[in-house]
Amino acid sequence: MRRNLCILVVLILFLVGILPTLLIPSHSNTEDAFETYQSNHTLWNPIDDSTTILSDDQKTGIIEPLVVEQRGYVSTGTASVRNDLTLNIEDSLPIDATHSWIGSVASAEIYDLEKLYALNGTFDDGVPGVNVNPNGSVVYYPLGWTSNSTNTGTYPYDILKSSYYSSDSQYVQVESVGGKVGQDSYGHAAGNSVVWTQIIQNSPYTEDFVLNFDYLYLRGPLDGPTGTELIGNCSLALFIDGLNVWNMSLLLLSQKEVWYNTGNIPIHFNEVPSVFTLGIGLIINESLVLDYVHDDYDGDGYIDDIEDCAYITAYLDDVSFMALTPPTPESIEMTFNAGAGFATIAGTSGSGTAAVSNSSYWDADTLDISFTSNTTISFTYDVSLLCHRFSNSTWTNEISSEGSAYQIVCGGISQVETFAYIGSAAEYTNNSLTLGFPCDWDNITVYDPFLTDSTKDCLVQTNNVTIPDSLFSRLGWWRFVADTPNYVNNLQTQISGPSTLDWTNETIFRSTNYSRVTLEIGTDMQEPSSLSDVELFWYMPNGTLWFSEIVNSMSGNILNSSFLTFGYDNTTAGLWNVTVFWENGTELAFDVMNFEIHHQAQLIAENVMIETNVGTIITNMVRYVDIETMAYIMDAGSDIVANWSASVITFLPNPVHNWWEANFNTSLIGGGYYSVRVNASGTYYDDASTMFEIRIILTDNELSLSQNTA
Repeated sequence: MRRNLCILVVLILFLVGILPTLLIPSHSNTEDAFETYQSNHTLWNPIDDSTTILSDDQKTGIIEPLVVEQRGYVSTGTASVRNDLTLNIEDSLPIDATHSWIGSVASAEIYDLEKLYALNGTFDDGVPGVNVNPNGSVVYYPLGWTSNSTNTGTYPYDILKSSYYSSDSQYVQVESVGGKVGQDSYGHAAGNSVVWTQIIQNSPYTEDFVLNFDYLYLRGPLDGPTGTELIGNCSLALFIDGLNVWNMSLLLLSQKEVWYNTGNIPIHFNEVPSVFTLGIGLIINESLVLDYVHDDYDGDGYIDDIEDCAYITAYLDDVSFMALTPPTPESIEMTFNAGAGFATIAGTSGSGTAAVSNSSYWDADTLDISFTSNTTISFTYDVSLLCHRFSNSTWTNEISSEGSAYQIVCGGISQVETFAYIGSAAEYTNNSLTLGFPCDWDNITVYDPFLTDSTKDCLVQTNNVTIPDSLFSRLGWWRFVADTPNYVNNLQTQISGPSTLDWTNETIFRSTNYSRVTLEIGTDMQEPSSLSDVELFWYMPNGTLWFSEIVNSMSGNILNSSFLTFGYDNTTAGLWNVTVFWENGTELAFDVMNFEIHHQAQLIAENVMIETNVGTIITNMVRYVDIETMAYIMDAGSDIVANWSASVITFLPNPVHNWWEANFNTSLIGGGYYSVRVNASGTYYDDASTMFEIRIILTDNELSLSQNTA
């Protein structure tokens, strides 16, 4: 009977072991999905750019490079100009397009702005030659000018000349050639004059002007303090409609054949017509009779020669006749043009600024610039062009290694490292280099090419850091290191309720449960700029990858994994984890969630009946079996115990035989039949128990009572 009972127990145990194999489903499409993942997805590695380095607690790789912007300014330099002959002042700025530089903003500053009422005062163009006794219509002249003269006829054969020269430089000449007086003298008659004239449009209207010009006294007398008394006078003079409004004696100059500038001379004239004739030239204020044989007028110890007595000659250049109050740029509709763009120059009297921007950038070798106005002006300008060169950062100090290296700690922050190169920039002023980064990067540290922490000397802002011009002498590779947030937020494993729409957070699963992972990508302050290709990896307790997938289906920044079940044939009980990794080129997410899989267990006694004599020590074995995988449970963390004679007997593992064994001392108890209950518990297994019997026989031939307890 006892033998039949043992056979029945074994049969029942066998059926209990095999039924879960038929009833428990495996996870969905695990092998196919994993093979697809392996064949279609490759991560980057900072060593060989082929695979991601994975470990239990950190991950390294390469993400997208950051944008590096180098800035600098090129300039026209300071230039003083006047638009006497044309309303456009033209110039250009260089752009080093060969080395990928582009321009974005051309900024102009003007000052010393003056309204020119006299045109071509620089005498830059015209018909060169000499006019004798000009009468208002001459053959030789600078453009915009003509010449006139007045001769009283006091001295026969005197001549008045006006000339225009343009060979080496451009200027005009006025000259009085005296008439012969007696044997040794030449006379220059009072009232004689020779002037260059121009019709002036008094617009905007003013009665207050400023005269400024350069002059050279070539020939004629000087009134020296120790020389022969000089009677008479000759002057450079200004006329408005023939009226002498200003003059300056030539006789009082300290020397001849030297260029002078008059400086700004205020000229006021009441009730100036809206159109008038301006004249500038030479006038004989008082008659001069000059003796070239006997007299030394300048007191230099030498008799004045015939040239300084017969001729009174002066050169004039850079004649400016301007309004006393400078105009504002707006009043003369002054514009600054750069390429195809333009801007109105705004400012105050005599000065202004303007800037032209090109969001598409200028990328030709030069940028043409110009100034226009609705009238003739003179001014000084300086134009600067903001130039840029954009490049990508590198993950090492090699120009071809574009990218940024990262190292992220599982569940913690990541650190990103990238490099930018500063070369010679001598042709630019006010240089800077800016590295842009996402606004949630933190603790940016900047190292110069000598590995010195230079962060405090740089400008660190919310989403960029700038190396200023003062550090541009440190040429070479600059290194940037920053902390970046981990974008994993609220990673959970979940179990389904009565329906697959009813999910709750759970960390303990069984083979028949539907499970999934839910995850939010983002931080408390920032949502990701783009979200796709979130990678999920399920790892078994021994570290083997069990399943993985790439998730692109999400609601906002929340995503859920596929529904999974943990099959008996390809899972083990224990502490599992699911790891998430995501990066979109600049933002990173890396975290792990632990969960447990519990299996059903069975405890089987090797000997269900043991018969022995009292006083002996017997050994019995039990097999602790995972009935879902039919694997023996030999974990040291398992606890298998039995009660024996008011004490606890602990079973010890025997890995050689895949069983647990314990000794029972029959001397602690009397003869009889004893039922021994063995209980097993494991960390990831359901509790299990079994029974076996021990029959203890007394050997002293005394009759003993039957007992059924141990």
